[in-house]
Amino acid sequence: MNLQMNPPPSTTAADRVVSIDALRGFDMFWIMGGKPLVLALAAAMIQAKEPPEWLKRQLEHTHWVGFTCYDLIMPLFMFIVGVAMPFSFGKHLATGTPYRVTAGRDRRHRDPKSLGTTRRPD
Repeated sequence: MNLQMNPPPSTTAADRVVSIDALRGFDMFWIMGGKPLVLALAAAMIQAKEPPEWLKRQLEHTHWVGFTCYDLIMPLFMFIVGVAMPFSFGKHLATGTPYRVTAGRDRRHRDPKSLGTTRRPD
């Protein structure tokens, strides 16, 4: 039996969509906790002890009273994932590795479930 191994897909800069990467980086900045840095920079820029009130309001989660910019961080991440998926699927299909699409999906689906079923409740 002759198994042919395909090389891993290329990840050179020419193969990537820069706008998706930039938006993902912007969103990850906020997910990882960019709020304190932005508030500190804003206060330093206007040479005050506190950042502007309007900025502090936009960086807080409003409790069932509409939404602010801060409430759009996770939906933006889900949007980016949806936009990037066709590029990923297309790359795997073009390189002849369509099994990687389903294997990755199955692994991401299986692992959290297996971790949840092996953990003992306290």
